[in-house]
Amino acid sequence: GLGSSLGRALALGLGLGIGVGFASRVGPKGQGLGLGPKGFLGLGLGFMRGLPRRGLLTLTTLGLSAARRAAGAYAMAGFSVGGLWAQPVKTLRRAFFGWGEDEASVAKLRRLRDACDGIHEPLAFAADPTAEQLAAVCAASEDLELRDFALSDEWVAAQQRALCLPVFGNADYDISLFFLPHGAGLPIHDHPDMLVVSKVLCGRLKIDAFDWREDVGAPPQQRGRRSRRAPRVGFATRSTVGMERTAADPAWHLSASSGNIHAFEALEPTVILDVLTPPYDADAGRDCHYYREEDLTLDENAEKEEAAVGTSAMLREVPEPTRALPTIHPYTGPRP
Repeated sequence: GLGSSLGRALALGLGLGIGVGFASRVGPKGQGLGLGPKGFLGLGLGFMRGLPRRGLLTLTTLGLSAARRAAGAYAMAGFSVGGLWAQPVKTLRRAFFGWGEDEASVAKLRRLRDACDGIHEPLAFAADPTAEQLAAVCAASEDLELRDFALSDEWVAAQQRALCLPVFGNADYDISLFFLPHGAGLPIHDHPDMLVVSKVLCGRLKIDAFDWREDVGAPPQQRGRRSRRAPRVGFATRSTVGMERTAADPAWHLSASSGNIHAFEALEPTVILDVLTPPYDADAGRDCHYYREEDLTLDENAEKEEAAVGTSAMLREVPEPTRALPTIHPYTGPRP
């Protein structure tokens, strides 16, 4: 009859809500379940069919309560039918269980976005942002945790390869997450005329950083410049040697004039928050260049002594090492 049909419809809706809510709690895109829209529907049908008939009345009562919550949430959110289908997982989670994006996490991400917006103009050649602007970006980065991006320790443990998750960005800045499994890293690369703020969210990271030297070594036409005929090569100073960072450490930064060339190695599975302002843009002269370290050939005794203590390096530009770079992975967590 009508009552039975209504009960079954509500049961299906509740089962569907459980499927969506549970799958989305497991991890981004339902990792571990591999559920798409058909999987959600199947889970709902299975839930309904597995119920004994005597439990249908109880389920109907639960379904009515869920429906009331859905109607209230739907009305308060001001969703249209199109809006409902535009973000079904978020809507169903919020309607049936009150689960949704953590408002505190969204507020933290907005704070980081606003701090980045505070740096209005792209950095030009060796120009750095003000101390106040840099402090705001660092403080907002330090306030964020792994869970604020809807990631968990279980997600980290399940990943097998290096990943890049683009969180948010525009023409002025880019916010991304990098995951590096144990032993993986990022090869030596630069950030032309850019500011980069980084924060380890979990794991342990080893960092080496360099700055070009303009006073010794390379021929004048190659010193600190790009050449159409030959890769860039020159002497660099090691500004950071084997520095380790964990989630307990504060954010750090590199600028157009300090620590601009660096390399990472993960000493355990590691997630890093990176803020680049302005972002890479080959058309604007901010392409990423990769380097390898070569043996030093120095003649002056003073330079040999300096090399002996590990403060100098010879860097030669190399083609982009595509196999060593992280794979782009969809980001499905909160956004500012």
